[in-house]
Amino acid sequence: MNDELAALKRNHTWSLVPLPPDHKVIGCRWAYKIKHYSDGLVEGYKARLVAKGYTQVEGVNYKESFSPTAKLTTLCCLLAIFAPQKWFTHQLDVQNAFLHGNLDEEVYMSLPQVMSVKIMSLIVATLGVISFIFGVVAENKKPASGTPIPGKGIVVCQYPVDPTVALGYLSLAFLLASSIAGYFSLFKSTSFSIFFNISLFTTGLAITLLVWHTVTEQIHLTRNVYHNLETACPTAKTGLLGGGAFLSLDSSLFWLVALMLAGNAREDYFDEIEENGDSAEALKNNA
Repeated sequence: MNDELAALKRNHTWSLVPLPPDHKVIGCRWAYKIKHYSDGLVEGYKARLVAKGYTQVEGVNYKESFSPTAKLTTLCCLLAIFAPQKWFTHQLDVQNAFLHGNLDEEVYMSLPQVMSVKIMSLIVATLGVISFIFGVVAENKKPASGTPIPGKGIVVCQYPVDPTVALGYLSLAFLLASSIAGYFSLFKSTSFSIFFNISLFTTGLAITLLVWHTVTEQIHLTRNVYHNLETACPTAKTGLLGGGAFLSLDSSLFWLVALMLAGNAREDYFDEIEENGDSAEALKNNA
């Protein structure tokens, strides 16, 4: 991806300009391909930045299109010329090819994404699963109660050493990271408001359960002196941390659904691009 962007900049393919108020911006996306040798081994990975031309209407946004492609017939004709002349042929692997043509129209394309939707989906899913694992482990490690040690008018509760509080905060941290990654990947679009709002609600509920249980457990461990001689040295309520862990997993799943919908959506489905187009930045084609 870095090589592709560097090649585009070297050839002055575009200029970064403000989008005029009477123009529409075309989206872009990354297209990935794996090249293989004839024996099936991986030769290399290719990434191409392509414009979402399907958002344009023929006759309105453009009159004709041209895509230079090499056909097998052309290759056969060249070999037929080379063979009688006994010319040497060499095979070259061209990394980047650019068509230096003249455009009558001004084409504006949105800035390429630093991270693709697939990468953001992988990050959200990984952080959500880690949050779930920490929450489940913390729930299983939590002691049922402490051991009361009676004294003069007080009872000191002795609790076994357990990582419940630390794991609870770790689960909360990874849940927040997963939700922030999903939120900032989708906050430009209101087209997926159902999944967006469900994800926010599920995230808020999971955070409430995780914080409630972790803070309560920490209070029991630090304030372990009771004046009630009948105390049973309680701990945080069982099930809250596990419930928060499962809700954190549900939250990441809803973020994933919204991200997958956003990755496969057409650019003209996003209302903000049309409404706030006058304040957006665009890449002007220099071809």
